[in-house]
Amino acid sequence: MAGNHDAASTITKSLRLPDNVRVFPSDRPATLRLDGMDVAVHGQSFGTPAVKTDLARSYPPAVPGCFNVGLLHTCATGREGHEPYAPCTLETLREKGYDYWALGHVHRREVLLEDPAVVFAGNTQGRHAARPDPRAASW
Repeated sequence: MAGNHDAASTITKSLRLPDNVRVFPSDRPATLRLDGMDVAVHGQSFGTPAVKTDLARSYPPAVPGCFNVGLLHTCATGREGHEPYAPCTLETLREKGYDYWALGHVHRREVLLEDPAVVFAGNTQGRHAARPDPRAASW
């Protein structure tokens, strides 16, 4: 899934990815079913560096009988120090009926909801000099 940096990068656009890598389209959300597992992954890439609309609103409903994962590059309801890209509400995410939301854009780990799980995984590489070393954080 391409986020704001990927959409702006000429390097990313020219990379040839391995055959087993899937990139979600940028013009609409899509669902990927994992072979041999009852897992459905829903996502949408950024087509431009600054997506200001709520992409989650148009994500498809959960696939019955599957563990549903939503991938979304977003600021959610807003995060200090982060551009308001693909803003969405927790209620919109909850309404989709997914089991887990894996959020990107914010480089700090944060759990927004536990049921369903809505999580910014963070960035283990410490992408900002003002942030403490993530290896020292208790995960």
